[in-house]
Amino acid sequence: MNQSLDATTLKLEQIINKSYKYGFSTKIQNEDFPKGINEEIVTLISKKKNEPKYMLDFRLKAYKKWKQMYVPKWQYLKFEQINYQNILYYSVPKQQKKLQSLNEVDPELLKTFEKLGIPLNEQKRLTNVAVDAVFDSVSIGTTFKQELADQGIIFCSISEAIQKYPSLIQKYLGSVVPIGDNYFAALNSAVFTDGSFCYIPPDTICPLELSTYFRINNEESGQFERTLIIADRNSYVSYLEGCTAPQYKKNQLHAAVVEIIALENSEVKYSTVQNWYSGDENGNGGIYNFVTKRGLCAERNSKISWTQVETGSAITWKYPSCILVGNYSKGEFYSVALTNHYQQADTGSKMIHIGKNSKSKIISKGISTGKSINSYRGKVKISSNASKARNYSQCDSLLIGNSSEANTFPYIEVHNRSSIIEHEASISKINEEKLFYFMQRGISIEEAISLIVSGFCKEVFTELPLEFALEADKLLGLKLEGTNTEEYILNGINLNVKQGEIHAIMGPNGSGEIIFQEQNLLDYTIEDRANLGIFLAFQYPLEISGVNNIDFLRLAYNSKLKFNQTSTVDPLKFLEIVYPKLKLVGLDESFLHRKVNEGFSGGEKKKNEILQMALLDAKLAILDETDSGLDIDALKDISNAIKSILKISQFKQSIIIITHYQRILNYIQPDYIHVMYKGKIIKTGDASLASELESKGYEWITSE
Repeated sequence: MNQSLDATTLKLEQIINKSYKYGFSTKIQNEDFPKGINEEIVTLISKKKNEPKYMLDFRLKAYKKWKQMYVPKWQYLKFEQINYQNILYYSVPKQQKKLQSLNEVDPELLKTFEKLGIPLNEQKRLTNVAVDAVFDSVSIGTTFKQELADQGIIFCSISEAIQKYPSLIQKYLGSVVPIGDNYFAALNSAVFTDGSFCYIPPDTICPLELSTYFRINNEESGQFERTLIIADRNSYVSYLEGCTAPQYKKNQLHAAVVEIIALENSEVKYSTVQNWYSGDENGNGGIYNFVTKRGLCAERNSKISWTQVETGSAITWKYPSCILVGNYSKGEFYSVALTNHYQQADTGSKMIHIGKNSKSKIISKGISTGKSINSYRGKVKISSNASKARNYSQCDSLLIGNSSEANTFPYIEVHNRSSIIEHEASISKINEEKLFYFMQRGISIEEAISLIVSGFCKEVFTELPLEFALEADKLLGLKLEGTNTEEYILNGINLNVKQGEIHAIMGPNGSGEIIFQEQNLLDYTIEDRANLGIFLAFQYPLEISGVNNIDFLRLAYNSKLKFNQTSTVDPLKFLEIVYPKLKLVGLDESFLHRKVNEGFSGGEKKKNEILQMALLDAKLAILDETDSGLDIDALKDISNAIKSILKISQFKQSIIIITHYQRILNYIQPDYIHVMYKGKIIKTGDASLASELESKGYEWITSE
């Protein structure tokens, strides 16, 4: 059966994220400073936190810088002017005394983080992750602090670090992101109230993942946290960052700064799953997310990796970067940015090469749905001293629906002829044709989109720690809302195909069936018709970028099992099932790990169709010009594979072969041949009719 889908059927513009489950707020008494920013507020913040004079000087200098600066205009974003005098810059839960342990934290706050999946108390806390929990303007507690301290690792709030480790703070704070670096970094430097601090001593591998979870709660408050990570010589740390916020009708501001310093032979992996509230489907509310993240590979063989999955925020302005000063230093950036509804993202990375033989990699994946705008902006700079430096950048965009937008703005600056720069960019789209291909294999629209998106993002997900990779996969789950309508191509067709028969349809046009095993197929979705046992082999099989053949085949196979209310098979069991089918059609095992039809020869594409036919064991297989584009040897291989399938099928399979020429019928002899003209069958005969058509053509029939 061959059906066309009306473009309105799928309504891809209605694809939406699953509902935001973190939109609740916590009712709690707060201690707030007056709204607005001025020298008095900046001084009050420093005084409230009992900071030394050098920190007050740092803040006031930053505030004066900020007053002289302007909001940057070069980004591809549109948003209303922010009223900086209508924001609370200090809002913390009220407490009677200074907290000595997590046991003294307000139970409502503990409940909030437990609801977010971040339990903080001793009995329930995560066993393999140390967490610093930040609520509005304050860190409310850090887990595993003492266990890490026993190994010389410092992991605490930055407020505590300012009090206890002044030499490290004075040496490194503002060393990578200076106070006047940009408008939002200057604002953060003036008013940051908390954040995380981490120091890994020499020759130490941190035994736990370190994590900070940021939660905005107060509707009137912004969040301005500061993170500082120092990896000393021969050390390693993996750092995780998560964030959420309630659903409020008005926008809130988040302006953070992250600084990383990696010394000789050290490595820092910084992973983020950003899930701030993005606003409703009409573009109301959501977080304005203006973040400066930068790492300094200060010495030889140092390495910093940024990995991020961005699904939230109404506005995102963020460019995690690496300054590669050390010889043989490495910087990496892996990113997935999903925008939906009216979200806007202008995000990317900068790699600045200064050291000799330094290397960098940028892998950026942007997914745009709804009416959103998703822009990648990246800069690669090779200095005159960075001999033999190397960069590879790959920027891919995926459009879902007809109303979203994707942009790429690469900037490349090279001052050294011995360097090597590679840059690739692509834009692809999930369209009706691709989804129709999935549905004809029994795969639902939701599963098809999920597989395409997961395949598209795989290079980034593999860089995330396991816990974050699972969370990121959930965040990218997509749901389609729409209605199904069908459009007929054929009228007046009455073609009865009995079990085990082979029919050929020849002529200018060929098409299919409406009634199957006494069931009205219009009562079923396209994928359900496939699962009932109707298989369509395409004349021009579509290429599906990013999706491995084995994942596509297993999903199709399991979809049929689920339709028949049978248990699905795991990957290992599926290999046992698919290997014999591969041999049947003359393909080797490496074929399973290639992308679906991508880079395949014409013969390989047709073999892949027949492999699917063998795997799904359909009751009725419709081969739509399977012979087109094949040479004699390939045609013979395909024909022999089809005949082998018929011998081993658990059903007496029926086949309809749609073709214009006799040659495939020389290998697969039909029981009947039908001639179709203008959408109707005008003549039926036995196999000899094909020879007659080959010698006489079609005119003698169509003119009657």
